[in-house]
Amino acid sequence: MEPEETNLNQEDVNKELRKSISDELSSYMNPHSTPNPTPTTEQKKSPYEIIPDGVSAQKSNLQNSLSPASVSAPSSLVKPIIRTYKSDMEESIQANHTSSINIALAENKKMAERIRLADVEKKGEKRNYTILITSVLLVLGGVLAIAIPYFLVNNQSKVEEITENVASGAIITADTEEKINIGSLVLSRLPFTLAERVEQSNIKLGAVKNIFLTDGAGSIETTINTQKFFSLFNTNMPPELVRTLKDGYMFGAHNYNGNQRFLIFRVGSYENAFAGMLKWEVDLWNDFKTLFSLSSVGINLNQTGTIRGIETVSFQDAVYANKDTRVVKDSSGSVVFLYSIIDKNTVVITTSTDTLKEMINRNQKARTVLQ
Repeated sequence: MEPEETNLNQEDVNKELRKSISDELSSYMNPHSTPNPTPTTEQKKSPYEIIPDGVSAQKSNLQNSLSPASVSAPSSLVKPIIRTYKSDMEESIQANHTSSINIALAENKKMAERIRLADVEKKGEKRNYTILITSVLLVLGGVLAIAIPYFLVNNQSKVEEITENVASGAIITADTEEKINIGSLVLSRLPFTLAERVEQSNIKLGAVKNIFLTDGAGSIETTINTQKFFSLFNTNMPPELVRTLKDGYMFGAHNYNGNQRFLIFRVGSYENAFAGMLKWEVDLWNDFKTLFSLSSVGINLNQTGTIRGIETVSFQDAVYANKDTRVVKDSSGSVVFLYSIIDKNTVVITTSTDTLKEMINRNQKARTVLQ
C-alpha cells in the first residue's frame, strides 16, 4: 500500500512543479503583466517539503535548465501586446540610435524657431503700425498745407473788406482797398504795421492797392485827414510845406517788380511845395525809412548834410514821363527812392520809376473824369 501512496504524492508534486515553472516563465516573458495574487498562508507552504529526495533533485535540475540565465527568449516574444507612448519612444530610440540629449536639442531648436517667428511677427506688426502712423501724418500735413493758405487768403480778404459808410478818399483809382482802424493799433508801431501789410498784400501784377486809416467806431468812424496822417509818423516836414497841405492823401502798393510803396498827397501851392520838398530832403529818407523799407546798403550817405545826426542821402535831378524828379540811386545806378510834383497840386513819393509812371497815368485819368 505504501508504493501507491508514493505515486499519488509524486503526481501531485509534478503538477505543482509544472505550474510553478509555467508561472515563472510567464512572468519573465510578460514583465508588465499584473503579478499573481499573493498566496495565502496555506498556499505559501512549498510542496517540496513532502517531495522525496529523488523527486526534489529532479525538480532542481529542471529549474536550473529553465532558469533565465540558461533560457534565451526571442526578442519578438518580449514585445508587449499593447503599444504605449513609452514603448514607441523606446523603439524609435533603438531604431534611429537617438539619445535623449538629441531629443532635447531638437525640442530646444523647435522652441527657438517658434520664438524667432513670434519676433518676426511682432516686428511686422510694429512696421505696419509705423507705416500707418506715417501715412496719417502725411495726409494731415497735406490737408494743413492746403488749408492754412486757404484760411490766410480768406482772412486777408476779410481784412480788405471796406465798410460802406466810410469813404477812402483815394486820389487815384485803386484796384483794391484795405481799411485799418488805428484804435486797434499800437501807434508807435504804425510804420512797421503798414510796411507788413504791404508785403503781405496779394495783388495782381500792375494792380494798385489803397490802404487808408480810420479812427472812431460805428457811426462816428471817419478817415483821418492829411495833417494827422503825417503826425502819426513823426515826420520832420518843413513848416512851409505843412501850411500848403490840403485834404486828400493816399498810401498803398503797386505790384511791379514786387510790391512798391507809394504816398500821394495834395498841396495848395506848387512853389511852396517845391521849396518845402527841397528842404525836406535832409530828413525825407530817415522819416520814411521804415514805412518804405529803405536800406542804406550801397547808398551814398551825405553825412555833411545832417542836422540831427540822422542818415541823409544825396538826391539827384532826373526826368521821368516828362516830370521833374529827385531821385536816390544805389551804387549800381538803380533808383531806390524818389519824389516828384506831378502837377501843381499833387506830390508823389515812391520807390520805383515804373510806379511813378503808373501814378502819373492814373492821376491824369482821374482829372479827366472830374472835368
